[in-house]
Amino acid sequence: MNSLSKTLAIAGFVATAVALPASTAPAAGSKNCEELIFKVSATAQNREILVQPDVSNFNSFVEFLTQNVSYTQISGSEKIVARYCRPTIVNIQASQQSKTLQLLVHGNTYDKHYWSGLGFEDYNYEACANSLGYPTLAIDRPGNGQSTRPNGATHVQAPYQVELIHKLIQSLRGPGIVLPGAPQTAVAPFERVVWVGHSYGSIIGNQLAAKYPADVDAYVLMGIAIPKPTDFALPGQWEMGFQPASEYDPVRFPYTDKTYFVTSSKAGRMATFYSDPAAPDFDAAVYDADFATMGTITAGEALTQTLAVADRFAGPVFVLTGQEDATFCGNGKREPVLPDCLSGSESRLAKVHDLFPQSSFFDFFAQPDAGHCHGTHYTAQQGFEATSDFLARAFSSAVSA
Repeated sequence: MNSLSKTLAIAGFVATAVALPASTAPAAGSKNCEELIFKVSATAQNREILVQPDVSNFNSFVEFLTQNVSYTQISGSEKIVARYCRPTIVNIQASQQSKTLQLLVHGNTYDKHYWSGLGFEDYNYEACANSLGYPTLAIDRPGNGQSTRPNGATHVQAPYQVELIHKLIQSLRGPGIVLPGAPQTAVAPFERVVWVGHSYGSIIGNQLAAKYPADVDAYVLMGIAIPKPTDFALPGQWEMGFQPASEYDPVRFPYTDKTYFVTSSKAGRMATFYSDPAAPDFDAAVYDADFATMGTITAGEALTQTLAVADRFAGPVFVLTGQEDATFCGNGKREPVLPDCLSGSESRLAKVHDLFPQSSFFDFFAQPDAGHCHGTHYTAQQGFEATSDFLARAFSSAVSA
């Protein structure tokens, strides 16, 4: 979702991962997809919770976000549910794309269905990548979607998620993904893994690159930028109406844990995540689906959303963000004036290069007429095309080298 706090925790790791079929039937709406379950165990150094989260009062929540920094070791075993989709292009088996897995990592208040366009084909990044020959694995991050939901304050933090996904990536590289009914010998490990994250998914990717620079071959970081020193997004984001999920909809969110939050204001969520409704820059039906299917953000996620300098990662990095992203390029909402991520050397997207100073190939694209959730705006296909073009150039240069 957004960068609510400015504190980075450092995690340790002990983990194992195994993939199991979630069902024997293809995922709904796509014959080339399967739903899988990964069981992962990890240990991490998470932030210690010294001040309890309170979303009923702005100042109290700021106090939670700015509490003194200390760490505590936590451990757990989680179920990570994922959707694996094979390439849909014919005769792709021997291509470089077919050996390159795109790992799709969603942002806060979303789940893996963000990547399939919330059911709208024009915004389906997953299908776009598959049509170009790339296999994709869209995960529900721990604490989200169909994955397990440990304590939202003490466990569902960035360090723990970094450790869990680190181990998951190791299993993807070898032995790879074994689909239901497929013999182990028929499945080869992926030669490359590309991290494709959106918002908090990009923040976790950045933290992963800083700690485990060899995990991923290239990063596509969406919905992210370096804010100006004068930008402070939380006041605008606060108007989304954070509320314990179980109080907002106890049937849909039957959790006893009050540290899982939703954004209860439909108008406030639109003002933070979307661009201009009057232009219009997006389809109202898409936003209706967005609000109706929204997921959660945990207190722990809000507390651990700082970007790190990944000075040991030397691979390609691509940044794709809406030109009018209110989260990273404004005050957290599109009023009173539309946010602007700027352009050229002043672009807030270009500044992300400072986090990856050793990157062998860095580029960015500011998607026009789009807000924070640029993938659900009318110009989404421009962003998809820019991403595929970047990956083609990045891996073409790697092969020729």
